[in-house]
Amino acid sequence: MTTTERPPVAAGSHLAHYSRLVWRITRMNGRARLRFRADLLLSVLYAVLFQLSALTFAIVVLQRFTSLGGWTAPEVMLAASLRVLSHSVHLFLFKNLARVPEMVRTGEFDVCLHRPVPPLLQVLLKEFHVTVFGDLAFAVTLFVVASQQMDLDWTVPMVLFLVAAVLGAALLEGAIQLVMASMAFRTEASDILMTWTDNLITTFANYPVTIFPWAVRLSFMTFFPIAFIAFFPASVILGRADEAPVSPVLAYAAPAIDLVVFALACLWWTRSVRSYQSKGA
Repeated sequence: MTTTERPPVAAGSHLAHYSRLVWRITRMNGRARLRFRADLLLSVLYAVLFQLSALTFAIVVLQRFTSLGGWTAPEVMLAASLRVLSHSVHLFLFKNLARVPEMVRTGEFDVCLHRPVPPLLQVLLKEFHVTVFGDLAFAVTLFVVASQQMDLDWTVPMVLFLVAAVLGAALLEGAIQLVMASMAFRTEASDILMTWTDNLITTFANYPVTIFPWAVRLSFMTFFPIAFIAFFPASVILGRADEAPVSPVLAYAAPAIDLVVFALACLWWTRSVRSYQSKGA
Protein backbone atom coordinates (compact mmCIF):
# COMPACT_ATOMS: atom_id res chain seq x y z
CA MET A 1 0.00 0.00 0.00
CA THR A 2 1.35 3.41 -0.92
CA THR A 3 0.83 6.81 0.58
CA THR A 4 1.48 10.42 -0.35
CA GLU A 5 1.23 11.86 3.14
CA ARG A 6 3.78 14.43 4.25
CA PRO A 7 6.42 13.57 6.87
CA PRO A 8 5.08 13.88 10.43
CA VAL A 9 6.68 17.25 11.06
CA ALA A 10 5.31 20.76 11.44
CA ALA A 11 5.19 22.95 8.35
CA GLY A 12 7.96 25.20 9.66
CA SER A 13 10.21 22.19 10.30
CA HIS A 14 10.23 20.73 6.78
CA LEU A 15 13.54 22.39 5.90
CA ALA A 16 15.27 21.07 9.02
CA HIS A 17 13.72 17.64 8.45
CA TYR A 18 14.94 17.42 4.86
CA SER A 19 18.37 18.77 5.84
CA ARG A 20 18.80 15.95 8.35
CA LEU A 21 17.56 13.48 5.74
CA VAL A 22 20.05 14.71 3.16
CA TRP A 23 22.91 14.47 5.67
CA ARG A 24 22.03 10.95 6.78
CA ILE A 25 21.56 9.51 3.30
CA THR A 26 24.69 11.23 1.96
CA ARG A 27 26.73 9.91 4.89
CA MET A 28 25.44 6.36 4.35
CA ASN A 29 26.11 6.50 0.61
CA GLY A 30 29.58 7.89 1.24
CA ARG A 31 30.42 5.15 3.70
CA ALA A 32 29.21 2.53 1.26
CA ARG A 33 31.52 3.85 -1.48
CA LEU A 34 34.50 4.17 0.87
CA ARG A 35 34.37 0.44 1.51
CA PHE A 36 35.80 -0.14 -1.96
CA ARG A 37 39.18 1.60 -1.71
CA ALA A 38 40.52 0.49 -5.11
CA ASP A 39 37.38 1.70 -6.89
CA LEU A 40 37.66 5.01 -5.04
CA LEU A 41 41.27 5.58 -6.11
CA LEU A 42 40.61 4.59 -9.72
CA SER A 43 37.54 6.85 -9.89
CA VAL A 44 39.50 9.83 -8.57
CA LEU A 45 42.34 9.14 -11.01
CA TYR A 46 39.88 8.85 -13.87
CA ALA A 47 38.36 12.24 -13.01
CA VAL A 48 41.78 13.90 -12.95
CA LEU A 49 42.82 12.39 -16.29
CA PHE A 50 39.48 13.24 -17.89
CA GLN A 51 39.70 16.91 -16.92
CA LEU A 52 43.33 17.04 -18.02
CA SER A 53 42.42 15.58 -21.41
CA ALA A 54 39.70 18.21 -21.80
CA LEU A 55 42.37 20.92 -21.47
CA THR A 56 44.84 19.28 -23.86
CA PHE A 57 43.84 21.53 -26.76
CA ALA A 58 44.41 24.69 -24.74
CA ILE A 59 47.74 23.40 -23.43
CA VAL A 60 48.98 22.64 -26.95
CA VAL A 61 47.81 25.99 -28.34
CA LEU A 62 49.26 28.01 -25.47
CA GLN A 63 52.62 26.28 -25.85
CA ARG A 64 52.76 27.46 -29.45
CA PHE A 65 51.19 30.91 -29.02
CA THR A 66 51.36 33.43 -26.19
CA SER A 67 47.62 33.91 -25.81
CA LEU A 68 44.21 32.52 -26.70
CA GLY A 69 41.63 35.08 -27.77
CA GLY A 70 43.70 37.77 -26.04
CA TRP A 71 43.89 35.78 -22.79
CA THR A 72 47.27 34.66 -21.51
CA ALA A 73 47.98 31.08 -20.43
CA PRO A 74 47.49 31.80 -16.68
CA GLU A 75 44.20 33.59 -17.43
CA VAL A 76 42.91 30.64 -19.46
CA MET A 77 44.03 28.31 -16.66
CA LEU A 78 42.11 30.41 -14.13
CA ALA A 79 38.94 30.26 -16.23
CA ALA A 80 39.37 26.51 -16.67
CA SER A 81 39.88 26.02 -12.93
CA LEU A 82 36.64 27.91 -12.22
CA ARG A 83 34.83 25.65 -14.66
CA VAL A 84 36.16 22.48 -13.01
CA LEU A 85 35.52 23.86 -9.50
CA SER A 86 31.89 24.53 -10.33
CA HIS A 87 31.65 21.19 -12.12
CA SER A 88 32.86 19.45 -8.95
CA VAL A 89 30.07 21.06 -6.95
CA HIS A 90 27.64 20.19 -9.74
CA LEU A 91 28.68 16.52 -9.63
CA PHE A 92 28.22 16.41 -5.87
CA LEU A 93 24.71 17.86 -6.13
CA PHE A 94 23.28 16.82 -9.49
CA LYS A 95 25.20 13.86 -10.94
CA ASN A 96 22.29 11.49 -10.29
CA LEU A 97 20.07 13.42 -12.72
CA ALA A 98 21.71 11.31 -15.42
CA ARG A 99 19.79 8.32 -14.05
CA VAL A 100 16.34 9.84 -14.63
CA PRO A 101 15.84 8.54 -18.22
CA GLU A 102 16.60 4.97 -17.14
CA MET A 103 14.34 5.33 -14.07
CA VAL A 104 11.52 6.48 -16.34
CA ARG A 105 12.00 3.65 -18.85
CA THR A 106 12.06 0.94 -16.18
CA GLY A 107 9.24 2.43 -14.12
CA GLU A 108 11.52 2.93 -11.13
CA PHE A 109 10.46 6.56 -11.01
CA ASP A 110 6.99 5.40 -9.93
CA VAL A 111 8.39 4.67 -6.47
CA CYS A 112 9.59 8.27 -6.10
CA LEU A 113 6.03 9.52 -6.53
CA HIS A 114 4.71 7.45 -3.63
CA ARG A 115 7.25 8.36 -0.98
CA PRO A 116 6.77 11.31 1.40
CA VAL A 117 9.87 13.03 -0.01
CA PRO A 118 10.05 15.26 -3.12
CA PRO A 119 10.93 13.14 -6.20
CA LEU A 120 13.81 15.43 -7.17
CA LEU A 121 15.41 15.06 -3.74
CA GLN A 122 15.10 11.27 -3.98
CA VAL A 123 16.86 11.28 -7.35
CA LEU A 124 19.68 13.54 -6.16
CA LEU A 125 20.34 11.36 -3.09
CA LYS A 126 20.30 8.05 -4.95
CA GLU A 127 24.09 7.57 -5.08
CA PHE A 128 27.29 9.23 -3.90
CA HIS A 129 29.84 9.82 -6.67
CA VAL A 130 33.47 9.73 -5.54
CA THR A 131 34.76 11.15 -8.84
CA VAL A 132 33.97 14.57 -7.40
CA PHE A 133 37.16 14.35 -5.33
CA GLY A 134 39.29 13.92 -8.44
CA ASP A 135 37.67 16.89 -10.18
CA LEU A 136 38.02 18.98 -7.04
CA ALA A 137 41.70 18.12 -6.53
CA PHE A 138 42.48 18.96 -10.16
CA ALA A 139 40.52 22.23 -10.00
CA VAL A 140 42.15 23.45 -6.78
CA THR A 141 45.63 22.62 -8.10
CA LEU A 142 44.96 24.42 -11.38
CA PHE A 143 43.48 27.41 -9.57
CA VAL A 144 46.46 27.75 -7.21
CA VAL A 145 49.00 27.42 -10.04
CA ALA A 146 47.17 30.00 -12.19
CA SER A 147 46.72 32.45 -9.29
CA GLN A 148 50.41 32.30 -8.37
CA GLN A 149 51.34 33.44 -11.87
CA MET A 150 49.21 36.58 -11.66
CA ASP A 151 48.98 39.51 -9.28
CA LEU A 152 45.33 39.18 -8.25
CA ASP A 153 43.78 41.45 -5.64
CA TRP A 154 41.86 39.06 -3.37
CA THR A 155 39.72 41.50 -1.43
CA VAL A 156 36.82 40.29 0.71
CA PRO A 157 34.23 41.28 -1.94
CA MET A 158 36.23 39.45 -4.61
CA VAL A 159 36.49 36.29 -2.50
CA LEU A 160 32.73 36.42 -1.88
CA PHE A 161 32.17 36.87 -5.61
CA LEU A 162 34.40 33.85 -6.30
CA VAL A 163 32.36 31.66 -3.94
CA ALA A 164 29.07 32.93 -5.35
CA ALA A 165 30.30 32.44 -8.93
CA VAL A 166 31.37 28.83 -8.32
CA LEU A 167 28.12 27.94 -6.57
CA GLY A 168 26.08 29.80 -9.19
CA ALA A 169 27.85 28.06 -12.06
CA ALA A 170 27.19 24.69 -10.39
CA LEU A 171 23.49 25.59 -10.22
CA LEU A 172 23.52 26.70 -13.85
CA GLU A 173 25.05 23.43 -14.99
CA GLY A 174 22.53 21.65 -12.79
CA ALA A 175 19.73 23.67 -14.38
CA ILE A 176 20.82 22.63 -17.88
CA GLN A 177 20.90 18.96 -16.87
CA LEU A 178 17.59 19.33 -15.02
CA VAL A 179 15.89 20.57 -18.18
CA MET A 180 17.40 17.68 -20.16
CA ALA A 181 16.32 15.17 -17.51
CA SER A 182 12.80 16.59 -17.51
CA MET A 183 12.51 15.74 -21.20
CA ALA A 184 12.68 12.05 -20.23
CA PHE A 185 9.08 12.27 -18.99
CA ARG A 186 8.01 12.97 -22.56
CA THR A 187 10.63 11.25 -24.74
CA GLU A 188 11.99 8.57 -22.35
CA ALA A 189 15.31 8.90 -24.16
CA SER A 190 17.00 12.13 -23.13
CA ASP A 191 20.23 10.29 -22.20
CA ILE A 192 21.97 11.35 -25.40
CA LEU A 193 21.00 14.98 -24.85
CA MET A 194 22.36 14.94 -21.29
CA THR A 195 25.62 13.37 -22.46
CA TRP A 196 25.90 15.84 -25.33
CA THR A 197 25.35 18.90 -23.15
CA ASP A 198 27.82 17.63 -20.55
CA ASN A 199 30.47 17.08 -23.24
CA LEU A 200 29.75 20.49 -24.76
CA ILE A 201 30.28 22.21 -21.41
CA THR A 202 33.46 20.23 -20.70
CA THR A 203 34.86 21.03 -24.12
CA PHE A 204 34.00 24.71 -24.59
CA ALA A 205 33.34 26.31 -21.19
CA ASN A 206 37.08 26.34 -20.40
CA TYR A 207 37.83 29.01 -22.99
CA PRO A 208 37.02 32.71 -23.43
CA VAL A 209 33.96 33.03 -25.68
CA THR A 210 35.78 35.69 -27.69
CA ILE A 211 37.64 32.95 -29.61
CA PHE A 212 34.42 31.66 -31.18
CA PRO A 213 32.49 33.00 -34.22
CA TRP A 214 29.79 35.55 -33.35
CA ALA A 215 26.91 33.08 -33.79
CA VAL A 216 28.46 30.54 -31.43
CA ARG A 217 29.40 33.33 -29.05
CA LEU A 218 25.82 34.58 -28.97
CA SER A 219 24.41 31.10 -28.33
CA PHE A 220 26.84 30.57 -25.44
CA MET A 221 25.53 33.74 -23.82
CA THR A 222 21.82 33.13 -24.43
CA PHE A 223 20.29 29.84 -25.58
CA PHE A 224 23.04 27.67 -24.06
CA PRO A 225 24.57 30.08 -21.50
CA ILE A 226 27.84 28.36 -20.67
CA ALA A 227 29.65 31.72 -20.80
CA PHE A 228 28.22 32.29 -17.31
CA ILE A 229 30.03 29.22 -15.97
CA ALA A 230 33.63 30.43 -16.26
CA PHE A 231 34.12 33.22 -18.81
CA PHE A 232 32.11 35.97 -17.12
CA PRO A 233 33.26 35.14 -13.54
CA ALA A 234 36.89 34.96 -14.70
CA SER A 235 36.49 38.30 -16.50
CA VAL A 236 35.44 39.92 -13.22
CA ILE A 237 38.24 38.33 -11.18
CA LEU A 238 40.83 39.31 -13.80
CA GLY A 239 39.49 42.85 -14.08
CA ARG A 240 38.51 42.29 -17.71
CA ALA A 241 34.73 42.61 -17.39
CA ASP A 242 34.79 45.77 -19.53
CA GLU A 243 36.26 43.74 -22.39
CA ALA A 244 33.32 41.32 -22.49
CA PRO A 245 31.35 41.28 -25.78
CA VAL A 246 28.27 42.47 -23.85
CA SER A 247 27.60 44.79 -20.94
CA PRO A 248 29.93 44.16 -17.96
CA VAL A 249 26.81 44.18 -15.79
CA LEU A 250 26.11 40.64 -17.01
CA ALA A 251 29.53 39.50 -15.81
CA TYR A 252 29.02 40.90 -12.31
CA ALA A 253 25.45 39.60 -12.19
CA ALA A 254 26.41 36.08 -13.31
CA PRO A 255 25.77 34.38 -9.92
CA ALA A 256 22.32 35.97 -9.63
CA ILE A 257 21.45 35.04 -13.22
CA ASP A 258 22.56 31.46 -12.54
CA LEU A 259 20.21 31.31 -9.56
CA VAL A 260 17.26 32.61 -11.60
CA VAL A 261 17.91 30.05 -14.36
CA PHE A 262 18.06 27.26 -11.78
CA ALA A 263 14.75 28.36 -10.24
CA LEU A 264 13.13 28.31 -13.68
CA ALA A 265 14.56 24.85 -14.34
CA CYS A 266 13.05 23.60 -11.06
CA LEU A 267 9.66 24.94 -12.13
CA TRP A 268 10.06 23.18 -15.47
CA TRP A 269 10.94 19.93 -13.67
CA THR A 270 7.85 20.20 -11.43
CA ARG A 271 5.60 20.80 -14.41
CA SER A 272 7.20 17.94 -16.37
CA VAL A 273 6.75 15.47 -13.50
CA ARG A 274 2.99 16.10 -13.66
CA SER A 275 2.98 14.83 -17.25
CA TYR A 276 4.72 11.60 -16.29
CA GLN A 277 2.80 8.46 -17.27
CA SER A 278 3.41 5.48 -15.00
CA LYS A 279 4.54 2.28 -16.68
CA GLY A 280 1.92 0.50 -14.60
CA ALA A 281 -0.88 2.77 -15.83
